[in-house]
Amino acid sequence: MTYQATLFLRYSVRFLAVAFAFTFVVRGFSFAFLPEFVAESVALSKQMTSGYMGLLLIPLLGAYFCLNRAKGLELLGVLLGTGLLSSAFMLVKTTIPSLVPFWADPMFAEMDLMLFGGLHGYEWAHGLTPNLSPVWVAIIYMPVWVALMLLFPAFVVVLERDEGRKARYLKLYFYMWLWLGLLTATVFSSAGPVFYDRLLGGQDFAGLPESLAAVGLDITGVTRLQEGLWRVYEMDGGQQLRGGGISAFPSMHAAMATLWAGYLVERSRWLAPIGLSFLAVILYLSVYTGWHYAVDGIASAAAMGLVCAAPAILRRFRGRDTPSFGKSAA
Repeated sequence: MTYQATLFLRYSVRFLAVAFAFTFVVRGFSFAFLPEFVAESVALSKQMTSGYMGLLLIPLLGAYFCLNRAKGLELLGVLLGTGLLSSAFMLVKTTIPSLVPFWADPMFAEMDLMLFGGLHGYEWAHGLTPNLSPVWVAIIYMPVWVALMLLFPAFVVVLERDEGRKARYLKLYFYMWLWLGLLTATVFSSAGPVFYDRLLGGQDFAGLPESLAAVGLDITGVTRLQEGLWRVYEMDGGQQLRGGGISAFPSMHAAMATLWAGYLVERSRWLAPIGLSFLAVILYLSVYTGWHYAVDGIASAAAMGLVCAAPAILRRFRGRDTPSFGKSAA
């Protein structure tokens, strides 16, 4: 197993240990979260080893172990690391409302009104494209995005021959979840348009359920997941002991799509349009589904885009190659 894959796995194991201890302390030295954590971890493992993902990963692992054992171990390492990182992230994410109650929604809603000329983001999007297929919206925004999110480290390990770039993107993937998904999400604790009125009262987003129904999203997995997250949140007064996790800013959908776009742009000018198109679609669907304020995705894309472009920017200003992000830098 290469140094980068080993490092990624070690970081993920350490983060899981820290996340477990952190959650235990924040929840009043209680293990009440443990049953749901185990259930979600098992569900994630099944998702990565069965269905369409299993059909891809298991034969790929088998082929590598037969033909290139070192590469097979490297791939197995990042897959294990991805699973552990995802479980740890969800564990800590559920504590956000306990640490910092949702406060930033009015600010982000006002930004959207300014951005869209007095309209909420979903109103603008539903008016712009009222005839999008709700089935395809749900497929792209949920299972397709989830698969690409979980497979990104494996994709980099399998196809990347530049050890410096491989190390850099594995680190970007890891720290994206920590700095954006947890730290920034805690500081700017927000729930999103679909939960706005339920949390804050009033009728600011009273038209959202009707608008979601008008474009057909009320019968898709998007709305079912939204309602499921709300039931979990209500069940124990916002403690989210049964998993889930409500958090709007920043949009990890957009952050992950930007990471893909940044990597594909850096790899090939032929792949660049694919990555950038995927990013544009995810940004739009984040608003279209009512899950995010537009500023959630814009901020995430800007932050990840800047980080991905940092080596090229540094080279331009320094007029020479930047130091390696490989083993020596780690």
